[in-house]
Amino acid sequence: MPIKHQHKGRYEISWEKFGSLYKELALKIAEEFTPECVVGISKGGLPLATVLASIFRVDLYPVRLSYREMDREIHSSPRWSVPVTDKVKGKKVLLVDDISVSGESLKIAKEEILKMGAKEVKSVTLSVHTHSVKPDFFILETDALVIHPWDKWVMIDRGFELHPEYREE
Repeated sequence: MPIKHQHKGRYEISWEKFGSLYKELALKIAEEFTPECVVGISKGGLPLATVLASIFRVDLYPVRLSYREMDREIHSSPRWSVPVTDKVKGKKVLLVDDISVSGESLKIAKEEILKMGAKEVKSVTLSVHTHSVKPDFFILETDALVIHPWDKWVMIDRGFELHPEYREE
């Protein structure tokens, strides 16, 4: 199973906070890298990937590489279910996920993108845990449980409820 660790508190990112974080992150990226396309890791990385692809005015190619299926951790290592497109060949690629807990998904995806012929790959997440392998770009380093606005609410019995993983015990 994925790295199990103790969170130190909670860090909730509202949609408003996300709006300021992605702008700060885009400026940081633009200082040293100009992507020719974005690859977003589904599902958590797609909101940020979509925004960054729009900001940099490049195409977005989603991939699915996850420990999870149907929102439950069931694999001991990330598994592919949507592979990297060959459209990354010869391009400078910005690889995007929401958080780096261990760095394993980013590492595997970067290797595959390079195998597909990308010229260069830089990785980015909104946040990282302190023990994680760090992406090339990130904004927050915290061991708190990070609650992204797109993951906070789930539908249960036709009503919205706080995601079970975010409920305080």
